[in-house]
Amino acid sequence: MRRVSQALRSMLGGLAVFALWALLTVLLVAFGTSLAVSALIASAAAFVAWRALRARERDLRGPDQVCHGIAINRQRAECVLLGFQDAIATGSGTVSASKLCRLLARPEVMRDLKDFQLRFMSDLLDELSDGELDWNNEKCDFFFDLMRSRHKLSNAMIIAGLVYVAEERRYDMYQSLLGHVHYAGRDDFFRELALHDVCCDTPYDPALVERFAAECGVKGGFKSIEKRYRAARRQIEMTKFESMLRSEVPSTGRVAEQIRSDVQRGRIDRALSKHLDTNPDNYIIVGSDHSRESRLDAYYRRHFSHVLSRAFDGHCCACAEGMDQLQFDHFWRPKSAGGNFLMRSRNGTYVNNCIPLCASCNARKGNRDFRDVFDEEELVGIVERSQSLNALINEHMVGFSDPEFDGRVGVFAVHDAPESLPVEEDGLLV
Repeated sequence: MRRVSQALRSMLGGLAVFALWALLTVLLVAFGTSLAVSALIASAAAFVAWRALRARERDLRGPDQVCHGIAINRQRAECVLLGFQDAIATGSGTVSASKLCRLLARPEVMRDLKDFQLRFMSDLLDELSDGELDWNNEKCDFFFDLMRSRHKLSNAMIIAGLVYVAEERRYDMYQSLLGHVHYAGRDDFFRELALHDVCCDTPYDPALVERFAAECGVKGGFKSIEKRYRAARRQIEMTKFESMLRSEVPSTGRVAEQIRSDVQRGRIDRALSKHLDTNPDNYIIVGSDHSRESRLDAYYRRHFSHVLSRAFDGHCCACAEGMDQLQFDHFWRPKSAGGNFLMRSRNGTYVNNCIPLCASCNARKGNRDFRDVFDEEELVGIVERSQSLNALINEHMVGFSDPEFDGRVGVFAVHDAPESLPVEEDGLLV
């Protein structure tokens, strides 16, 4: 549909330029100018008009500007209005792509939309689940009332803005996860893309794939891109299935052990849910986070090693020994999965992912899941201590430059920090 509308606009533009050329030629001939000169002058005017139309079309396709880290693009605004027209229609008022772009370019509006989308987008989806805005959700009621009074916006415009921000952030996350993809040609590109999606269990999204391919310079129409991607993905899924088919059938004992492990992990997750969110979808993870020399890890070692040691009384959190040989360990999100000592939560704060272990306990843990190393009682104590550092850490992370985390909240109040932890004196943590 989008490509059809683009073709229609181009055709109408060409017809308009031709009509302008014909009209100018007739007028100049009527005023006594020779036919050849009239045609030449009209051609020059038509060429200028055609260049202006092409320039305007390029402006519509490219990002007009960036506001609070969100690229504002007229073409993508049209796609949002078309793809989510049923949800937007639940609100009162009309929305056009140009009107939506002007709205998103207002920093104060974009800030409010991003804050709500990060924290309460699920509430809006729940509110719209029955196809209408009936204000059964209190958070949505408060937010829409706030946006109407503060920015004079209609319900339809608020919904369109939230959907646009959500779609852009979804693509940014998809793009950041694929930042490591290197390819030698078009077929190699789709193979790597499909391999990533299969490994991450990501369903096929034609809009994401087409946009990512276009930004990576992979040429081809929508049908060509979809065909190549689907062919590459099916080949990878067939290979995966064949590997499963040829693999060793697990014994009854191994199956029972796996069931017990899954039950134990579920029980631990429920016990820790009040203190720690370990869902990777709720954190921002980029390609550089897989590096052992990530900036966040280096900053943590330099500024928070003493704070962490004090929180655990200078002992290994597993065996309570090894005061002189403590090592830092990526606790609930391993480095191999993109874990830093500080994880960027999508609610705008950093979350501690570091615990002190002695050399022997660190070697025993290795790359194993933390739920397989500690029992439930141990984990509750470790998590409570490690997460008690979050307020103090976020307070002192204000000066840290993190371009991957433009949505963080900012300064934390000093009174939010636990009294038992060190405070800052003369720029140093003591």
